[in-house]
Formats: sequence, C-alpha cells, structure tokens
Amino acid sequence: MRKAVVIGLLVIVAVIAGAVFVNRRTIWPLEEQVTVQVQLDPIRCHEQGRDVLVAIANRSNTTVQSVNADIEVGRKGYSNGVASDHFYSDKIMPPGAVEEYCVVRPGSQIAGMSVKDAAPFADPYRNLRDSDLTLSGKATLVSAD
Repeated sequence: MRKAVVIGLLVIVAVIAGAVFVNRRTIWPLEEQVTVQVQLDPIRCHEQGRDVLVAIANRSNTTVQSVNADIEVGRKGYSNGVASDHFYSDKIMPPGAVEEYCVVRPGSQIAGMSVKDAAPFADPYRNLRDSDLTLSGKATLVSAD
C-alpha cells in the first residue's frame, strides 16, 4: 500500500514536471526565452578592437526578429554598477539560434574617444582589474513574427 502511494506521487510529479518542460516555451514571456550572456573576451574580440562578447540565444519556439538588451558591468561585492549600455540586434534568429557579437566595454568610450585618450576622471574602470568585474545582460524587448 505504501509503495503504491509513493509510486503514485512520483508519477504525478513526473507528469507535472513533463508538462511544465513541454509548455515552458509557450508560457514564459519571450524576453525570458531569449538569453543574453556577456563576458570579457579580449582574445576572441581582439581583431575588432573590442573586448566584450555578447551571446544572444533564442530558446523559444518562435523566430525572433530583433532583440534589445541591457548590458551591465558591476564590481564584485557591490550593488551599484560601474557602467551600462544598451545593445540592439536585428538579426533574424530561428528557434535555437545563437548569435555572438563583440562590443566595446560599456562606458569605455566617451564622445568617440577611448578611455585612454579621455580625461582620467571619466574612466569608470580606474583602479579596477578585470577580475573585479561582473558582466550581465538581459533582453528587454524582443520582437517576433
């Protein structure tokens, strides 16, 4: 009797988990189904003179027409960000597609000049090592067909 109850509960949990897994792409907002990962990658982005790699993945079952995303750079252990920027891509992405872009580190260009050429007080990264930084990204507006 006890064994039958346990097996019954496991079956119910498995059915619910399966239903959530199958339907998760249709019940989550599209902005949550398009992931934005951001990381420092000066090696892969070196040829373009940039040092931040942005990877956008379409985890939905819908073709995405465009993505607006916020990119933030923070300091480990602190709640305020060091710099932020917006990112836009109009690359059409079918379900499952991943697109990668190299971008300039947020806040590292001021009026078209690199931080090295700008005044020292304008450098948001002054006295910070790359290992002190955290990067994050989030889709804020996604259009689909």
